Amino acid sequence: MLKVIMLSAALLVLLVVTAGVSVAESSVDLPGFISIKGGQSHILALGDDGTVWGWGLNSEGRIGIEQNDVIVTQPARVEGVSNVTAIDSFFSDSMALRDDGTVWVWGESSRYFKNDSVGLQVPVQVPGISGVRQVVCGQWYGIALRDDGTVWAWGSNDHGQLGDGTQVSAHYYTTPVQVPGLSEVRLIATNGGTIFAVKADGVWAWGATHEAMTGWSGMGKKVYTSKPIQVVSLPGIVSCAVNNEQLYMVTENGEVWVKDGTSNGSLIPSRVFGLQDILLVNAGISHVVALGRDGSVYAWGENDHGQIGDGTTTDRQTPYKVDVPPAKTVFAGYYQTFIIDENDDLWGWGRDEIGELGAGKSQARTLPVKASFNGDAITPIETATTSTVTSQPQINTVTGQPASGPGFGANIIVVLGCLSITAILISRYAGGKR
Repeated sequence: MLKVIMLSAALLVLLVVTAGVSVAESSVDLPGFISIKGGQSHILALGDDGTVWGWGLNSEGRIGIEQNDVIVTQPARVEGVSNVTAIDSFFSDSMALRDDGTVWVWGESSRYFKNDSVGLQVPVQVPGISGVRQVVCGQWYGIALRDDGTVWAWGSNDHGQLGDGTQVSAHYYTTPVQVPGLSEVRLIATNGGTIFAVKADGVWAWGATHEAMTGWSGMGKKVYTSKPIQVVSLPGIVSCAVNNEQLYMVTENGEVWVKDGTSNGSLIPSRVFGLQDILLVNAGISHVVALGRDGSVYAWGENDHGQIGDGTTTDRQTPYKVDVPPAKTVFAGYYQTFIIDENDDLWGWGRDEIGELGAGKSQARTLPVKASFNGDAITPIETATTSTVTSQPQINTVTGQPASGPGFGANIIVVLGCLSITAILISRYAGGKR
């Protein structure tokens, strides 16, 4: 249901002055970004100095700033965590791995690790785990790969995410547990519901997945497996990414392979033709981006928001070479695509409703645009006095999960006018594709 609020220009000026949010002004030099990750409506960037920055919608503290329900269009520094080597995010959660092997979280799920006196925007350490070399953030859970090749999980276990043979929906597990039966793991990945672990002999999976993804024949129905099972037999995997229904893998020789989880998918991986000498892949909700060893960028899949970068909104079933400068890394957001080029410039294309691309607000950008971050720093929306945005999901207990289930958060679209500012708030809904 759409809720419309009219905010006077004077009130908006007052809110900007009193917001108290620390963001990067145009005169402040940002670090070089080396990694980009994105949740439903927010973007995180890892600086080459180990700092973490965020922009987009800050709801439930996901960007790491105190002021809630604001749109941040210039990078805001995430305070309270430093010396970071890796980041990840999903929905309204954010996660960081420090150089000492510890894991830190902020955003909606961080409420389970702290008392009410500490805000959700303050990073908190996940207890009971260290020596971590990779982290992935799922839907109300986290997964860590340790230096010894073991995999550890915490959070919600309603789909068997802990991988220990149990499936319990009434608790949020704050202490990481080791996933039994897995060793010598090289990489981990998740699409929010299914967890994948890459070993020398292929890929193992557990959680909520499709029958075809598990290797079982069927009609593509979603199933739950609470213990890791092998889903792909393919040696030499160096990169993997997963979207809603496909698992993509890059092998040592630069080939790209896909395991289809839809009802008409093959039970064995198939080669993605038209690609060679690929270094890594990344996947959004329903599109994929690949980085070549020469810095070339390829994208394919759904294109309803222009996330392919070909100047259209027409879906592409085969890889399209995007016209961008040579890239050092690529990232597929929910409905966006980002690259960092050889000059450390950030480029993006796709959905840009609240300034996710760092180039001002636009409904969609079908061609790459360089991030400039030269707009207004923040647009605060004081929803507490309006009753127009639904409240946060109810928390049953300290170790419980939200009674209403995982939500995407409120999307805020600000339309600038001559005499007033109209804010259209699309209320929170739990799950589903927009």
